[in-house]
Amino acid sequence: MPAIVGPIHIDLLGGNGAATFGDVLAIAPLAVNHSSGGAGAFNSGDFMSFTNDPNATMLWDFSLFNQPQSFNA
Repeated sequence: MPAIVGPIHIDLLGGNGAATFGDVLAIAPLAVNHSSGGAGAFNSGDFMSFTNDPNATMLWDFSLFNQPQSFNA
């Protein structure tokens, strides 16, 4: 069904802009904070020990054809 949308209000244009479409009582969250860090970046303490090992994948694949396409013509 088609909808009739009320006024469009853009609060600010920047890093975390917010836009309102139609009649809105409350929008949550009001602000969003994002922080990124690698393994052990936010650890705190006297004697820290952490490892960031690479992912290991099984390399020994004994099947000749994983997904044959011969019957999917």
